[in-house]
Amino acid sequence: MGAGVVQAVQGDAATHVVASTTELMRAELARLPVDEQTELRQLQGLIERHVGLHIDFDRVAKWVVGKPWKSTTAEQREAFVVELRKMMFRTYSQALTGLEEADIEYGEPKLSKSGKGAVVRSTVKRPGGGPLAMNYYLLKRDDTWRLYDISVAGVRMLSTYKASFKERVRQAGMDGLIQHLVAVNTRNAN
Repeated sequence: MGAGVVQAVQGDAATHVVASTTELMRAELARLPVDEQTELRQLQGLIERHVGLHIDFDRVAKWVVGKPWKSTTAEQREAFVVELRKMMFRTYSQALTGLEEADIEYGEPKLSKSGKGAVVRSTVKRPGGGPLAMNYYLLKRDDTWRLYDISVAGVRMLSTYKASFKERVRQAGMDGLIQHLVAVNTRNAN
């Protein structure tokens, strides 16, 4: 098989992870009785069940914390990953509201030179709204594509987190960052 064919197959596999997961969530969401107050929580639950399977949270946590990750304890790492998951699921659910009624088009995936990274581009068109660019960033680990970041309208979620987390760790240490995330997640749970 030529390099171009291998890249096309790899890109198709990355796109398949994103598209099939999205379609599972859309189908399940369409079956749920939804009102304005419960939609976000229902969508967050769907994201936890479906998207959470495809996220390498340990790698994401290590990346967003950066160098201080090396000096964290196992307990700090575990607590941070728990709170990061909550924050990511809430952010994804806010970005994907109205998903069940949207038309989604996927563009050609862009693979890294090594073939271990991919960007799956999509355009989400909601009724009554303009198109929204959503890009999914995946890494291949053990022959499985794993999601590690998402951008909505050009803003990458984890890059945004990384900048604010770096400053929080500098000011208050890892425990301070964890406490901050607990407070934010508790406040936004309502």
